[in-house]
Amino acid sequence: MSSDASDLNGCHQRLVHAARTCFAQAGTAPGILSFTVPVPGLDPVDWVAAQSLYPKVYWQGREGDCQYAGVGAALLLRENDNGELWAQLDAAINANPGITLFGGMRFDTDSTPSEGWAEFGRSMFILPEFVIESGKTDVVLRCNVVVETSDDLELVEARLIERLKRLVFEPAGLDDAPFEHVVNRRESDRAAWQDKVRDVIDEITAGTVEKVVLARRMDVTFAGSVNPFRFIRDFRAMPSPAYFFCFQLGPDRAFAGSSPERLYARRGLQVLSEALASTRPRGASPEEDAALEASLLTAAKDRHEHALVHDCITAALGRLCDGPLDVSDPVVMKLVLVQHLLQEIKGVLNASVSDRDLVEALHPTPAVGGVPTEDALRLLGRFEDFDRGWYAAPVGIVRQDHVELAVAIRSGLLHDNTLSLYCGAGIVRDSDPEQEWAETENKLANFLHVIHAE
Repeated sequence: MSSDASDLNGCHQRLVHAARTCFAQAGTAPGILSFTVPVPGLDPVDWVAAQSLYPKVYWQGREGDCQYAGVGAALLLRENDNGELWAQLDAAINANPGITLFGGMRFDTDSTPSEGWAEFGRSMFILPEFVIESGKTDVVLRCNVVVETSDDLELVEARLIERLKRLVFEPAGLDDAPFEHVVNRRESDRAAWQDKVRDVIDEITAGTVEKVVLARRMDVTFAGSVNPFRFIRDFRAMPSPAYFFCFQLGPDRAFAGSSPERLYARRGLQVLSEALASTRPRGASPEEDAALEASLLTAAKDRHEHALVHDCITAALGRLCDGPLDVSDPVVMKLVLVQHLLQEIKGVLNASVSDRDLVEALHPTPAVGGVPTEDALRLLGRFEDFDRGWYAAPVGIVRQDHVELAVAIRSGLLHDNTLSLYCGAGIVRDSDPEQEWAETENKLANFLHVIHAE
């Protein structure tokens, strides 16, 4: 099938036909039905940005070989007081092995969300009604629908057909006009934040903790409404090995980011995590960049900070895996504006280990929390005067036998016309408050560059 405009013009017809065929073959058993229709040439970001249905999700893996963009919620799963989220996820993917759910959770799932984060809750995973799946060669639209009883089939079919007719298949494209904004720093000022760094160093010197990742928040208020998928479009244009994600719950509420950090990826019993820590800016010339890379690989302070992350992750996975772990040598991951130390850690899970076990063992890593974890989190509660929400927490996809979760750093919460940006710096004994401030400036620059708010 060609990818010209006539192909997209016929999408509604093909979808209605596929839906009727799917329901005719569904039988009487309840479950999750899904079917796909080719949509060649359709750009997932432009498509999802143009839709009127909510919620909306976008996910692109760090390798960049597959994109997902979804709208509507065939299923919306939330953590309840009984902690049954992962049981609900297992039930969903076992009901239909072809589906993908998208979601995440709070950095601190035990705390009460602030007003800005309330809609996201403690955790949430979404099975979109309609999702574009764009791979290396094919682009398809998958439709998902939940049938609870055989008596619901006709009603569910009619509702699905009515909603798919609302989909837009010739999006005009995202606005290219510059963002109109003013910048408000509603956090402590530079001197006050550096004083907090000194307080953390005092705690480290006293032996309370070894490392604390202290975050900052910056608010950017726009003159008008903003489509958060503009951020994703511009992130994709930057040559960085990062996860791109967006969860838009309504016209005025979205969480989006461009994170380099993997929490873990699991395929069957094979698990891959990584230690990502320590930071340098990119150099203005190849020679300066190479010098910064060399200092990152050799500086005692950076190697110590990175080792704390590495040791914690290998200890956690060592308790969950059978046999020895495969740990790579440290390398430098180069992003557009910064570079980090990276080590991959691979293992084979014990057959009894669940994804819930993995999340509880790995999150928060010392790259976003600290060492020891509980003591570091206690200090964050003392020194940070804002709710992290989903910042620095696990976000990602869940499929049958494939789960991939990123750590939601380099991210921001869009609420009404305000974008709250978050970033952190790992504080250890040898940290310098001025250099830690500069590190957070470099990390914020990733998002500020996209919205032209340097």
